[in-house]
Amino acid sequence: MHYVVKFLDWQKMNPEDHVRMTFAEPTVLKEVVAKTLASNQYAEAEFESEKLDDLYLLLNADDRPNGHTQRSLSVGDVVVDSTGAQYACASAGWVRLN
Repeated sequence: MHYVVKFLDWQKMNPEDHVRMTFAEPTVLKEVVAKTLASNQYAEAEFESEKLDDLYLLLNADDRPNGHTQRSLSVGDVVVDSTGAQYACASAGWVRLN
């Protein structure tokens, strides 16, 4: 499946939001992610993967395809699949955003 990953820009985020999001309940995670996306504080990249969990493993490997230009996939980063479904990476698993 084709995925677009939106890597949130931690340096431009409110530090309190970053901390709140790390171990947040899904409602808090959704709130902070929505605010960050609305302010265009992210970088996008496109990848192919069988499923979300495989994409997570790919983008957190030492030899990840974007390792020289982008940090690893982290809590709060958003993945949009080819159907338009949006998922936020959570501290454990994924949170559906739409």
